[in-house]
Amino acid sequence: MPTGGTTAGATDSGRDRITAPHVWVLAGDKAGDNAQLRVVADALGWPWEIRPITANRFYRVPNWLLGGHLWSIDRRRSAALAPPWPDLVLSSGRRTVPVARWIARQTARQTGHRAVLVHLGRPWAPFHWFDLIIGMPQYGLPDAANLVHATLPLNRIPPALLTAGAAAQGDRLARLPRPLTTALIGGPGRNARLDAETAAVLGRALSDHVAARGGSLLVSTSRRTPAAVVTALRRAITVPGEIYAFQPHDPENPHFGFVAAAQDLVVTSDSASMIAEACRAGKPVSIAVLPTLEQRAPALLKRLTSLLPLPVRDDLLRRGLLIGQRDVAGLAELLVRRGAVGILGGPSGPAQPVADDLPAVLARIRGLFDDRPA
Repeated sequence: MPTGGTTAGATDSGRDRITAPHVWVLAGDKAGDNAQLRVVADALGWPWEIRPITANRFYRVPNWLLGGHLWSIDRRRSAALAPPWPDLVLSSGRRTVPVARWIARQTARQTGHRAVLVHLGRPWAPFHWFDLIIGMPQYGLPDAANLVHATLPLNRIPPALLTAGAAAQGDRLARLPRPLTTALIGGPGRNARLDAETAAVLGRALSDHVAARGGSLLVSTSRRTPAAVVTALRRAITVPGEIYAFQPHDPENPHFGFVAAAQDLVVTSDSASMIAEACRAGKPVSIAVLPTLEQRAPALLKRLTSLLPLPVRDDLLRRGLLIGQRDVAGLAELLVRRGAVGILGGPSGPAQPVADDLPAVLARIRGLFDDRPA
């Protein structure tokens, strides 16, 4: 089981501890969320381990009804939840919230010290269930004493992976005309359309972008990219370059090498995590805005929510009776207004650095242990 961090006897931010806090990372079904949790766990420098959680059909029951029970997970397909218990639980997403609450109950009952609960993103539950919530801009969460607002999701590509990727792809890319533009392609979602027709338009826009600059285009697709989208991109792109069609567990995946070699990046607007990784790469970024889909039920809920007075809406969110709507398009617009990114078809983003919230997040988490016994 993957672990990381320090060992017993380490020094934590200048405070000598007999044993560093032990961390469990509850991995859910979203790769981007899990990547953020790993970033935080690694950066804390404490011993940590992944506990994958697989939900069953009852995960759709509201978390305020599930409480701190394991009714909504598949115990046979999830990691073992047994002593030694953690001091800190990192979670993200809807499906891991009841598990985190259950672990807190077990640790309080069996050790006398309840595990600290830190949740990234939408809490899907009353705010007071957690010691700390890391709010992401696409969710528009209201202020709270136990919430810290992040400017971007905490996703980033580790520099070591970029260095290794550049070395692995150097010879392969040497023949291509410079400069290199790398396009990071996501997939369709609840609020974004990416089908063959959209991909054909995107492929032509990418070709125009590169033709205006000269050079070549590198395309890296993701596990969410449909095969029909890859095919449409291949047909529509008319400039030199390479297209990588994602394959699971492919040791030759050139994604990191493509990012490292690029002079500028283009990223589709469907994924906040992918946008964050692009912005953290330190290169000019343009966002390829995908057509939005407005589903009937979420759209109706959004309209009804907009009729509520702001204090009422915020109170319902804090109580877990209302769930914040995900707005990745709004995140992209915010980054454009701040000058951090551009829009595909217009000037490239000026690579204005986006504030790194990770140090503040780590300080808040470490502060939760200031008054706890070693």
